[in-house]
Amino acid sequence: MAAEKSSLPWPLSVGLWFIESKGGDRFTESYKDPIPILDRIHLAAKMRGMKAIELHYPYEATEENFDEIRATARDEGLKILSVIPGLFHEQRFKDGALMSYDKKSARKPLTALKNVCSSTKF
Repeated sequence: MAAEKSSLPWPLSVGLWFIESKGGDRFTESYKDPIPILDRIHLAAKMRGMKAIELHYPYEATEENFDEIRATARDEGLKILSVIPGLFHEQRFKDGALMSYDKKSARKPLTALKNVCSSTKF
């Protein structure tokens, strides 16, 4: 079922982490079971005026599921607007990610950035 057309003069996108994610972050524990990522894409497609989705690597998108995410989004008429590295939720980033004073800690986000660039070919 296609979503209603939006009367807004611009296209909309939604971050899939906003659609029934597991809750919780580096400050709190998860408090519910997550909805599977492909189901969230189907839910996004039903939103009025929705044209694109946004994802985090490795929370929503991974090397293993990206092709399936891309196909599901395409089948639902959605574009993938962005895949950004998740540098917030994990406890190891509590003192910062890319700007961490701990050089060892700062290398991990750099690796995440490289992985996003190499595994999400649009």
